[in-house]
Amino acid sequence: MKFWEIGEKIRQLRKSKKITQQRLADEAELSRVTLSKLERGHITEVSVAALIKILNALGQEIDIIPEDKLPTLDDLRDEI
Repeated sequence: MKFWEIGEKIRQLRKSKKITQQRLADEAELSRVTLSKLERGHITEVSVAALIKILNALGQEIDIIPEDKLPTLDDLRDEI
């Protein structure tokens, strides 16, 4: 996963929950500017603690999946 993809995913989750950047930033104890830069992929260094705070505020958690264990398209189709 590329770093900018993390920011994009955070933005998608935030918008799907109808949370403003300011509210999420406040809950994660970050500035709104920092959160905005993260969502746009304009910063590439964020602490793990900050990411965990953001994800907790969004009701999400980090899951480590080895690249060779990612589901294939056939796996995903079988789940349907």
